[in-house]
Amino acid sequence: PQTSTKVHYFQGMNGDYTSSGTRSVQVTDSTGTKVDDDDTYAGTERESITYNGPAGAEVSGEIDDPWKSAAISTRTVNGLTVSAYRTGTAATHSRIDLDGGRAPQRTEVDTTLDAYGMPTQTWNKGDISTTADDTCEIVTYNRNTTANVLDNAGRTQKYAKPCGTSPASQDDVISDVENSFDNLAYGTAPTKGDVTKVQKAKAWTSASSITWLTTETNVYDA
Repeated sequence: PQTSTKVHYFQGMNGDYTSSGTRSVQVTDSTGTKVDDDDTYAGTERESITYNGPAGAEVSGEIDDPWKSAAISTRTVNGLTVSAYRTGTAATHSRIDLDGGRAPQRTEVDTTLDAYGMPTQTWNKGDISTTADDTCEIVTYNRNTTANVLDNAGRTQKYAKPCGTSPASQDDVISDVENSFDNLAYGTAPTKGDVTKVQKAKAWTSASSITWLTTETNVYDA
């Protein structure tokens, strides 16, 4: 079938200078929610809607909530101060239109980002009308900021639970993986960031009682 897609972008017009000061501009999505049209978000998608042909009914849609860090650098030139930020997506709201006059099926993924713009928690809510299909992924980074080794995931835990809810048994644990780097003990800050050992949870009794299985070891040349 033929479909048509409409995409609404941020243009970065909020705060633009005018002869009398600065302008205030917001982007409004199809739900009426407004988000400041900051320069940092320029060119990124706010919402996409797919239709059943150019003049057809809506088939599906997606709204992305933008995220930005605190300013990581700032400079002033000719009295104009500009800043640089890390950016990402804090939440994705998806919908699929159903037939028979039924309300759309709505899903959502919420992502918590750290100061480096890297995800530390991803809450996949699935169908937002129920928590039965929720999953939570938690990433703990093993960093060496001095060596600029920043994106190494030391541990990745995934549970069949909403974020903020601890697993009650092994049945709630989808996976739990620990990475060691540069032939160093788990948890030791890496020097280069090469993964030299991978361990996965073989048996999970509680958060403090886990049996680990080494599934991978790696050796790197000079």
